[in-house]
Amino acid sequence: MKKTVSIIIALAVIAMVIIITIQNSKEVIFRLLGWKVEASLILIIFVAFLSGALSTLLFILPSMIRKKKINEESKQNDQY
Repeated sequence: MKKTVSIIIALAVIAMVIIITIQNSKEVIFRLLGWKVEASLILIIFVAFLSGALSTLLFILPSMIRKKKINEESKQNDQY
């Protein structure tokens, strides 16, 4: 049951991505700090999303590492 729901959600997300891609295939000019890039709108949206996801990961990563170290230390202390 759980696997079926996951497959349905994945297919819905894929369908949404395809629809967004078709509707946003227009060429646009992106200007930032003197740089000028001409690309499709969906590519610009994807790059913006990817950079946001990567920056979020970079901000969260130190706390995840710290939490993992604390859990490992507490497991070692429990063994003694």
